[in-house]
Amino acid sequence: MASDADGGWNGTSFAIDNTKMYRFSTFVRRKTIGSGSFYLGLHGTPSAVLNRSDGVSNANPYFCNRIWWGNTYQWYLVTGYIWPAGSGTGAANADSVIYTMTGTKLYSNGDFVWQPTTTSSDHRSYLYYSIDTTTNQQWYQPRVDVVDGTEPSISELLNDAF
Repeated sequence: MASDADGGWNGTSFAIDNTKMYRFSTFVRRKTIGSGSFYLGLHGTPSAVLNRSDGVSNANPYFCNRIWWGNTYQWYLVTGYIWPAGSGTGAANADSVIYTMTGTKLYSNGDFVWQPTTTSSDHRSYLYYSIDTTTNQQWYQPRVDVVDGTEPSISELLNDAF
């Protein structure tokens, strides 16, 4: 049986300042694990973004695209960062990971860099390639934060203290 998109969204486009870093995040859990992969990503408009790892242009960027890793009924926080235009290549932000609700880092995610011509973005997340109709994936509090010192900390997100 073939399968493509099985749930999720492409959020509304919003204006960005390509000279600033942003954090994209959402909480996710599965009530029934089933099958399929979790995706968290964005779009850069009108130009693609760049992979932080190698500087290659990427028109279909995902911070996380992973076969389900967790347990049933347990929430996980998934985060990814997009760096200011001109940041160059390098390692992902140390907080660009999948977290348990106790703050344990499970898996690292990839980061991206805005291009100087990027003016807008969107937040997108999916359940993809699930061939099991009992798979039940849920999301909570998808958000985008400018990383300027006023954004909630990871601890505040995990403790719902924002």
